[in-house]
Amino acid sequence: RGVSDWVFWRILAFSSILYANRLRGSCSRKLSRFIA
Repeated sequence: RGVSDWVFWRILAFSSILYANRLRGSCSRKLSRFIA
């Protein structure tokens, strides 16, 4: 049970980091297009 909890939190953190990176990438793309 402890192992499954660890895997669950590891996947959750990984997906949240991927989501934040995607958000930051789209925002920076919009900003660079707006500036340029």
